Amino acid sequence: MKKLSVLIVDDDMTARELFSSLLRTHFDAKIETLSDGIDAMRRCRQSNYDIVWMDFEMPGMDGLAAVEVIKSVKPEQFIAMVSGHSEVEIVKKAISLGVDGYMVKPYTLGKIQGIIDKFLQSRGRKTN
Repeated sequence: MKKLSVLIVDDDMTARELFSSLLRTHFDAKIETLSDGIDAMRRCRQSNYDIVWMDFEMPGMDGLAAVEVIKSVKPEQFIAMVSGHSEVEIVKKAISLGVDGYMVKPYTLGKIQGIIDKFLQSRGRKTN
């Protein structure tokens, strides 16, 4: 399997570093990180990623607004929403915008593997 191209978008630097470390240690991934939805929107227009992990709550443009723009430009982009919240209305809104997966913090290998498996299945690849 080729190396996964991953974009992590989270305004919390500690969360970005922890998530990046987990991905580097346990998965074959090329990782970029950003701290806000506006930069993510711009970057997704310029580059291709296998998976975009988008935090829900960020200053400026929140994750849902960024997802809406990214999906309008690249509807095939696989996006996993990451949040400290699991309110049904937030999850429903994310799904209605085309989010492919939803992961509630804290990050765990099982949750990450579940999203990666879903991505691989959506692309017709075998899981590990």
